Amino acid sequence: MPGVKLARDAQNDINQCIALTLVALKKRQFNDLGQHLPELDSPTRKKGMGSLIIVRFAFCYLPGNVYKVWFNMRMLVLILLLIMAAAPATVSGQKSADELMDRIEQAVRDGDVDGIIAVSARRIDVSIFGEGKNYSKAQAEFVLDEFFGTHSPTSFRFTASSKTTNGRFAEGLLSSVASRKPLRVYVRLQKRADMWEVREFLVERQRR
Repeated sequence: MPGVKLARDAQNDINQCIALTLVALKKRQFNDLGQHLPELDSPTRKKGMGSLIIVRFAFCYLPGNVYKVWFNMRMLVLILLLIMAAAPATVSGQKSADELMDRIEQAVRDGDVDGIIAVSARRIDVSIFGEGKNYSKAQAEFVLDEFFGTHSPTSFRFTASSKTTNGRFAEGLLSSVASRKPLRVYVRLQKRADMWEVREFLVERQRR
């Protein structure tokens, strides 16, 4: 089909152009671009695809000095984009930590052990009424299942929180029919690579 062949010719044209451009960049032979790249000749130009001719001109027929300027400008734009992208990264990280705390708050409120384990680290410190240690996910799931099985929450909310560069800490009050007074729940998040994870989950009785 004519349309398919035209598109194929255009794609081949651009692929050849980019390949030769990359070779020139790698060898820093900017001044040789004008010698080699004009050899490209496909039916694309003959069929009047003006936009592709412009693309080919921009990539392939610029004189060496002009191409150097274009290449340097392109690198400058790339650097600026990277700098601009770095600023929102912290905001995004803070937002994901806050969102994770919201998910944990809902999971504790629902007694949803799977929801807590799903966002936990491979090993997590779990302590229930002063008894606990560092568990694997499977062990932590068993301990939390046992706790929520006997202390089904009627309500839960975080009442305080604090943060550091790579950590988040929150405490809240959990009400349960099994306990006359609300229980205190402590949750600590830690950032590993680009992910926030639950590293600590503690439950204590109120002393007063």
